[in-house]
Amino acid sequence: SARVSSGPWLSLSFGTKSWESIFLSTVRLTSHGASPVSSFTFRVDSLGYSQNCDVFIGVSQTCFSSGYIGQSVDSWGIQLNTGNKYTNGMFSPYDTQGKVTIGEEITVCVDALAGTLQVARKGRNLGTAFVVNASSPLFVGVSMYNCGCSLTLLQ
Repeated sequence: SARVSSGPWLSLSFGTKSWESIFLSTVRLTSHGASPVSSFTFRVDSLGYSQNCDVFIGVSQTCFSSGYIGQSVDSWGIQLNTGNKYTNGMFSPYDTQGKVTIGEEITVCVDALAGTLQVARKGRNLGTAFVVNASSPLFVGVSMYNCGCSLTLLQ
């Protein structure tokens, strides 16, 4: 089951052999009176115990507890194990740097004016992963399967 602990940061741990998703924040994609860009940085604290472990970060227009971010038409996710990007259950290559490592930081950035989702890894912006529906709120989240993994939300 998923464990969430708080302190100065939010730490997420997953350990089951089924999909689990946690949504952390709502991003309102409007530029009215607020910065048009929202970003969330995750640190990889542990990678788990299975070669079949899957970790996704991204955004969704709905919150759900099973399945993964990028499985539906209204969610967009990056698989940290492969670097592939997913939406509607379909993937395409995105990040060619290989599997993430312990201690690495990954930033998800949503730009309300451009209606885009971008990811930065190892200090490098990987460019636009998706054009997202800028008229609806989005929920930032993490999905994991068969992991025993741990991520910390830094900002």
